[in-house]
Amino acid sequence: MITLEEIEEFLVPKNEVNILGTRSHSKASEIYVDVSFTYPREKYNWEGSVPIHYRRTGIFANTAQE
Repeated sequence: MITLEEIEEFLVPKNEVNILGTRSHSKASEIYVDVSFTYPREKYNWEGSVPIHYRRTGIFANTAQE
């Protein structure tokens, strides 16, 4: 399973994406990374969740590159 450290190392630019944590729903086989995206030019911040394991759509990110 991919670690948060591996994901953070792959992010470019690092100052525009902050990883807040992970959460999972074991019964549904889903894992999400909670993130905060910063858009400096627009002075806007978006917080949400990005699925990294989501069986219903076939998303199975096992490496930072994926």
